[in-house]
Amino acid sequence: MFEEDAFSTKVTADYVLVTLDFPRGEEAKAAVPNPERNEELKNQYGITGFPTVLLMTPDGEVFGRSGYTGATPEEYLADVVAQRVDGKAALAKIKMINDEFEAAKDKMVVVKKAAGLLATLNGAPGAETLSTIVRKGFELDPENKSGFKVDALKALLKSGQGNDADLVMAAEMDPANEHGLMEAVVANAIEGLASLEDVEAFVMTADALFATGKVHDQELVSGFWLNAAYFCHKYLEKPAEAKVWAQRAVDLGVEEESMELINEILGTEDPA
Repeated sequence: MFEEDAFSTKVTADYVLVTLDFPRGEEAKAAVPNPERNEELKNQYGITGFPTVLLMTPDGEVFGRSGYTGATPEEYLADVVAQRVDGKAALAKIKMINDEFEAAKDKMVVVKKAAGLLATLNGAPGAETLSTIVRKGFELDPENKSGFKVDALKALLKSGQGNDADLVMAAEMDPANEHGLMEAVVANAIEGLASLEDVEAFVMTADALFATGKVHDQELVSGFWLNAAYFCHKYLEKPAEAKVWAQRAVDLGVEEESMELINEILGTEDPA
């Protein structure tokens, strides 16, 4: 789509197009001129999957984000326009919260406000700024006397802003998944899988969640079990484990379009 005149001619009137390549093959990787800089930018902007498209100011401030949508050039351009309007308005609101935090005497009040907004963004522009404010709350209240950490971690993980330290903290705070943090940990584990080691780590994390015996979002967790079944079946060569995960997914309920895979793994026409 980016090569279509209907897109490129109009979009270049307002934007400079920049492409960063993240090839998987070793030969192609060797041709990338500055892989360290690419990796730095991937981490800076929280890129977990490809393609990812960012709309940003010349200073690198992101106000829009998307991926592959299947849209026509005209539809995609309309979305770019909408993201530019809505995204810049959101950034202005977040800047106000940031200024409020700097000026506040009781900064924890603003931290909680930032966490509440962050939980609604789901990776939208400005999440990075809010996540910085939220993490300052961990420093202001290291013993969690205000009880804000659960909501803060939920916001960080749900918005895609969770880092390794957040994931460790979430697992330590909610090992029995009483607050749903373990589900958020597993959801983060499935993002950006790039190797068999990543896949194995995901299955282990899913197993830790299953061991809690607690499910908050049944549809989400069923998807975890289905992915674990597929990975064990397709990549890890663990057919017995694949069957176990597939049956767990069935027990929670799966979409009709997933039944072909379930049947293949279980070797039955009627897994129920």
